[in-house]
Amino acid sequence: MRVPSSRGSFWRTNRLDRWRRKISHLVSVQYPHDLLPVPEGPEIKPGVTADQLGMLLAAATVALKVELSNVANLLPDPEDAAYVNTWPGEHYRLLAGLAEVLGAREVVEVGTYKGGAAAVLSERCEKVTTFDIVPIEEINDSISDLIIRFPNVEQIVGDLAMPDTWNKHSACIRTAELVFVDGPKDGVFEPNVVPRIISVMKPGSVLVLDDIRFAGMRDLWIGGIDRPRIDFGSLGHWSGTGIIFV
Repeated sequence: MRVPSSRGSFWRTNRLDRWRRKISHLVSVQYPHDLLPVPEGPEIKPGVTADQLGMLLAAATVALKVELSNVANLLPDPEDAAYVNTWPGEHYRLLAGLAEVLGAREVVEVGTYKGGAAAVLSERCEKVTTFDIVPIEEINDSISDLIIRFPNVEQIVGDLAMPDTWNKHSACIRTAELVFVDGPKDGVFEPNVVPRIISVMKPGSVLVLDDIRFAGMRDLWIGGIDRPRIDFGSLGHWSGTGIIFV
């Protein structure tokens, strides 16, 4: 999802996205996408249970074996296509594993972008509802005809931080077994929306929060969430894959 400000178009450029993926650390923190360490698992309270950790390991086992070339081949940019099958280091195969282990029927994604995650998830559940402030047709190098190719995917164009959008469309979050949030990481959107999402998710569901090692996400991850959670980035996205158990 793009930042609804003048900096939004800059955040969504391919050049910046590739730069973010290649850099491992920055000397000083000036922007929301600078990388910061997050506390290790034992420092996060409440911690995950043995059963919850077992579920994650089962999802990782699925990710180890799953092959997503059918989705990767739909992305015009070769680098984007390569990311879909990269694991660990990217989250696509882990998302597939989580959806399968959870037996997810309904999934919600916040941040459609080029459609890769929505396509991966659509093949493992009955319904994917994906939110973005920009129609996927207007995103360069996105999966063409995403909704036609994957008819169980519905894109809702709107900002969940806005009361009208939330009141009109948040019902799908209440019934989802898996919610994936990949928003702007601007230090504003996620602290506003993520706690609200968690508050309406049903017991036993899982929230995946991308890029929790970004500076704009650190305060939310440390102090803004009161549920069992763990950074699964070493077996997910290199910039931090936060798994939150509801």
